[in-house]
Amino acid sequence: MNIAIVEDLVQDRERVSSCLNRYMEDLGLTYHLYTYESAEEFVEALNSMPFQIVFMDIYLQGMTGMEPAVCLRRRNRDCKLIFLTVSTEHCLEGFQVNACHYLIKPFLDHDFEEAMERCHLQPEYDVPYLDAGGADGQTNSGGGYDWAIQSVFGRLTYNFNERYL
Repeated sequence: MNIAIVEDLVQDRERVSSCLNRYMEDLGLTYHLYTYESAEEFVEALNSMPFQIVFMDIYLQGMTGMEPAVCLRRRNRDCKLIFLTVSTEHCLEGFQVNACHYLIKPFLDHDFEEAMERCHLQPEYDVPYLDAGGADGQTNSGGGYDWAIQSVFGRLTYNFNERYL
């Protein structure tokens, strides 16, 4: 899971990062955190990085957080967007870009947890999967079941060859 914090103030970035780390650790979820000091840096990163959650400050130097939020929505409708701000002035605009929460700074741990609850995060489960064949004709699987899959494919291939070839 890729998470971005777009915040020009160091202490606010560190506060969000600390709360996020504690929250994700408590749930046993892994994530990759990317921090951006400016809206321009974030918009540039959008070209190559899909984000699942973005914490966006409203009052950034150079432009408001609404402009990069619009860019985010053009590329990714499913990303959970949480605005960080000292004012409720842009709440209505937040609805226009489908923000899932609006954190007023300084925020309490409880407020942060409420914002994260609205993201509806689920742990990733290690589910065995089967790839019917790669470019080299070999089968691949996940979850440590290689021996069983190879055995099943071997029997299927043998039965098919006996009946139809």
